[in-house]
Amino acid sequence: MSKYVIIRSMKNRLRTLDGLEVDLLVELAQGYLAFEIKSAERVSPVDARHLRGLGEFLDKPLLHSFVLSDDPETKSLAPDITAIHAAYFLG
Repeated sequence: MSKYVIIRSMKNRLRTLDGLEVDLLVELAQGYLAFEIKSAERVSPVDARHLRGLGEFLDKPLLHSFVLSDDPETKSLAPDITAIHAAYFLG
């Protein structure tokens, strides 16, 4: 069994007519991953506001959402939204 998984993905940015904007959507066969990118040193649930309800606009399930920032603390902003330092996320 291979140690690596090859994922074919397509990266997009989403903006709806009512102003909802998400910085990055990664489409996988199973669904989408959504990313909001902030330069803030501290994030709060307000920073994830554009990620809430996003699944209603998509043609596949929203698997998980992330807020990437300079905040050193990894935290759950909602059951399906995780805030994590951008460098930690990249490994």
